[in-house]
Parts: sequence; structure tokens; C-alpha cells
Amino acid sequence: MFLIALILSFMLCVGLGVSGKVGITNTQTVRTTYGNNSAPWLIPGVIEAENFDEGTPSDPAYHTITPGNQAPPDQYYRTSEVSIGVDHILGLADVGWIDSGEWLEYTINVAKTDIYDIGVRIATPLDGKYLHIEFNGADKTGRINAPNTGCWGSDLHGGHCFQDVTVPGVSLTAGTQRMRVVFDTGLYTVDSFNFMTHTDNTANQSLGINLRREKPTR
Repeated sequence: MFLIALILSFMLCVGLGVSGKVGITNTQTVRTTYGNNSAPWLIPGVIEAENFDEGTPSDPAYHTITPGNQAPPDQYYRTSEVSIGVDHILGLADVGWIDSGEWLEYTINVAKTDIYDIGVRIATPLDGKYLHIEFNGADKTGRINAPNTGCWGSDLHGGHCFQDVTVPGVSLTAGTQRMRVVFDTGLYTVDSFNFMTHTDNTANQSLGINLRREKPTR
């Protein structure tokens, strides 16, 4: 019986690691936010794509098709099966090497029930790529089309081709909830998600201020 239990335990660990739902190095028993002092990310505000939750075997925070971080070793950001690239010159990290069907989850805290505009900072040298964002299991954005920006994101020499795609008029209810970013197609790089109330964003646009940020924050 001991041998059978040992084999089943090994199969469970390997299966979870290969599926990419959680890395086999994950020993947590309670799901937590990554960074932000483990507090949910406040909306309105900016969420870095690479700061998805730390999940558990029973409550995974991501799904990845290709196991293992595909980024070079010198671009290490965190222990995960998700592929995260790091540009040390620009001081940014992003999620890349994305395959169709993958997803990431974040625990967020919406400050108040309101209409929000979401800025998705993304890059790809290809056409026809898209994603959507769910909140507590409901698709609130519909298809978000990624523009052909001419490259994969950062060139690691101080330049980048990220562009901000604004998703207007997203209705969110106040309180703590889960945000799932679903990559309906692959082959793009995602840097961040910037939330502003629609009212504030409209006011900023009247002053010539776009829904974007100049410097990444952690």
C-alpha cells in the first residue's frame, strides 16, 4: 500500500508540473497575491502581467501549454512555469512565449462599482492575435485585438514596441474578485493592465493624456 501511495503521489506531482497549472516547486497550501504585500491589486490601478497569483495544486493561478520558463536564464523574475522575460535596461518584466489557450489569474479589489477603461500593454509582430479578460468567471471585455506593433516587445537595448490597447466601458462591481486573462490566441507579449474609471479617463483624454504609463511599477 505504501508503494502504491508513493507512486500515486509522484504521478500527481509530475502531472501538475507538466500541465503547467502550478510549478512542481510550489509548496503553498493557501493561494496568495504575488507581490503587493500579498494584498489584492487595487482597481483603479496598474497590474503587471507577470504578477499573477501564487496558486496551489488545488487552486492553480495559471495554465500554460508549454512546461518550463522559455525565457533565458539571465532574465529570471520568479519561479514559475510561465515564461517571463526581463529587460534589465528598461527595468520591466513581461509575459511572453504565449500559446493559445493559456491563462493567468490575479486577485483584485475593485474600489467601487463603476465603469472602467482598461489599457492592455501588448506587443506582437503578427496580425490577428487577441485575448479577453474575465472577472469572477464572466467575460467582461469581449475580444481584445492586439495591434501589429512590429516586434515582440523589448529589444533588450533600451527600446520597445509595446502599444496600449484601450478597452472602454467595462462594468465592474466593488469588492475582492478574481481576474482571469485568457489568451485566445498565442504569439504576443503582454506587459500590463491599467485600470481607470471611464470618467477619469475621458477627462484625461480631453487634456491630451492617454491611458498609459511611462515607467513600469512593481
